[in-house]
Amino acid sequence: MDFILKTSCRKTDRPSQASLGILRSPLDGKPLHGFVPLDENLVFTKNGLSKRAKNEIQNAKQMIAIHTAAAKKVCPTSPAECAPLVIEYYSCEQLPSFSVENLMTLA
Repeated sequence: MDFILKTSCRKTDRPSQASLGILRSPLDGKPLHGFVPLDENLVFTKNGLSKRAKNEIQNAKQMIAIHTAAAKKVCPTSPAECAPLVIEYYSCEQLPSFSVENLMTLA
């Protein structure tokens, strides 16, 4: 995810049209979840890697709560150190196409 953000996007202070949102770990800055902000309160997201996890429009606070709880469960230190998650927004140009093999190599 970071490779695509660094090559095709620029960090912004707030979401705008064609923005991507990223939830990052407060411990190491690693991206934990990506989403598309639709407005101040709604996001387009897929919560989970399973094929059963559906793409959906969700309340932004609900999405953040889901991923905060998940981060606290696997926190290597204390759960309090793994929250709150860092929210960043990126404005992106047309994203390049990558094969799955290339993405795995670049990650």
